[in-house]
Amino acid sequence: MRLLCLSNGHGEDAIACRILQSLQQSTAIKELAALPLVGTGQAYQTANIPIIGRTQAMPSGGFVYMDGSQLARDVRGGLVQLTLSQLRSVRQWVGSGGRILAVGDVVPLLFAWWSGAPYGFVGTAKSEYYLRDEHGVLTRCTWFERLEGWAGSVYSPLERWLMRHPRCHGVFPRDRLT
Repeated sequence: MRLLCLSNGHGEDAIACRILQSLQQSTAIKELAALPLVGTGQAYQTANIPIIGRTQAMPSGGFVYMDGSQLARDVRGGLVQLTLSQLRSVRQWVGSGGRILAVGDVVPLLFAWWSGAPYGFVGTAKSEYYLRDEHGVLTRCTWFERLEGWAGSVYSPLERWLMRHPRCHGVFPRDRLT
């Protein structure tokens, strides 16, 4: 089996490397590759895992959700061209067969779905513990905290749809409650 790992950030890259290094021991895996969607993928380089496609450090460092001006800086810095190039690389890679492992949040999950290939998802960014614990719903103080669980889950309806898609063959959340 050929496996391409998509991840979106330094922490996600490190988690993905640990998974891929474990999978390298499997005789079922014939080829491993990675595409870090954010940053340059230093963790993959250190682990000698081949990177397909273009990578580029953006001015925001990947934290565009924290400040709208960061997104504008990233767009000026080539984000649109980088994303289109990465999408083409993913499609080209899966064109000769293979599966995708998305590690992180909705961004690699969307890339995996868009690829048309079978995929799995390791959700690292979200936990139901942000909203509730084993005893019930947590008190939400700010409007943003109340908005966070608007769909009844820490995952949005789009994310849940992507995780339930027939081509998604496995979902691995960060904790049991999630």
